[in-house]
Amino acid sequence: MQYLENIRTVDRGVESIVRLFEERYRDNRTAYLFTADHGMTDWGSHGAGTDDETLTPFMAWGAGVRPTPAQVSISQVDLAPYQSALLGIAVPVNSHGILPVQLLRVESGRYLYQAAEGNMKQMLEQYHAKREERRRGALPIFFTDYGEFPLEALRRVEKEIARLVGQGRWEAAANACRRWVPKVRGWSFQNFKESLHCVHFFKNYSHPQVRSALLYFHRYHRRSQGVAITALFLTWNLAIYGFVTSTTAPTTSIFTPTKRLWLVLGTLALLIHYQRLTLVNYLYFLLPVYVGWVALRLLFNGRMPPGREIVAWVLSTRVKSLALGLMGRRDGGRRVVAKPLI
Repeated sequence: MQYLENIRTVDRGVESIVRLFEERYRDNRTAYLFTADHGMTDWGSHGAGTDDETLTPFMAWGAGVRPTPAQVSISQVDLAPYQSALLGIAVPVNSHGILPVQLLRVESGRYLYQAAEGNMKQMLEQYHAKREERRRGALPIFFTDYGEFPLEALRRVEKEIARLVGQGRWEAAANACRRWVPKVRGWSFQNFKESLHCVHFFKNYSHPQVRSALLYFHRYHRRSQGVAITALFLTWNLAIYGFVTSTTAPTTSIFTPTKRLWLVLGTLALLIHYQRLTLVNYLYFLLPVYVGWVALRLLFNGRMPPGREIVAWVLSTRVKSLALGLMGRRDGGRRVVAKPLI
């Protein structure tokens, strides 16, 4: 009952807003978009990734909105270029959305093309800026380009779009701008030309490749950061194990960095600074090195062992005892925790 009453309250609020605008302007030039930033579970949570939390309603009506005979699913990020097209303004600079032209009702095919072209150029310029930022902030041997984005093909596509515009084929040009270079193996310019004559061609493929390339550079450091965080988790657990199993009480010297460690940390810090990464990245990449160094000194009674000794320790029964000590085992229905084999 409380949910239904909330729905009625929201409905009355929407009705009053629509009536206010229609009585004030009386020009039938207002568009209305109704949506939400997130959903919610039955117990009031909205911080995870379930459908109840990530799927939201979206309704649109009014000027410039094309009615659809069936339900249409779009991404929330697509609302930015959609609102920009309805208002006749530029797409926000950092938008990742793709204009849902199927929801846009315009009298001029030329305006449809201009809206789609603006969306394409905005995303393309963002891609170039982000790629250059990553390239300038990385050593040449470390920079990895997005291999599935053929810049030469892009120039040919832009030339083909210009030809369509010259012929006055606005709808075909708009469709090409919105769906250009689909993400498909074995892409060819001939496939692109065929797609201009067959709208259903794109339904078999995922996002346009320019957006995939843009997201690639937005998430450029995600893999290295994930490795660093995983290394921190492992070294932290190793340090705890070394502290618990140590036969002597640890001294402050174990936690004091040596000149060699300062040299390693300083080199890593310079690399992070050269790549213009944010301050939190110093914590991501430097802390695992320090914690791992402390863990080894705890395990080897305050000294830093040579590599061969570390490998021999890893292959010893200590690793097996560590696994047993962390996980335990089931024996006769009772919980039994194995002791380290020292």
